[in-house]
Amino acid sequence: MFTDAGKRPANPITVAFARESGCRLIIDCLRCAYHEVVGLDGFGPDELVVDLHKRRRWSCPRCGGTMLETRPQYPAFGEAGEHLVGLEEK
Repeated sequence: MFTDAGKRPANPITVAFARESGCRLIIDCLRCAYHEVVGLDGFGPDELVVDLHKRRRWSCPRCGGTMLETRPQYPAFGEAGEHLVGLEEK
């Protein structure tokens, strides 16, 4: 995850920012490609979304693998809260 043509890392989002943005959590298994979408309840507000799989003892329900990746699932346009209000008025 880099910005400015790979010169500096992008700021990873926190659970608090993801909640405010109306995001949910996508958990992907890198072994069998299974994925699941879950809510952000039970996670600390300062935890980084990309690091959640490192701090939990999760395993894939399909293959039992532990090579997981977590990322935010952004809401579809128009489904989120107030931060999208006004974008359609152009």
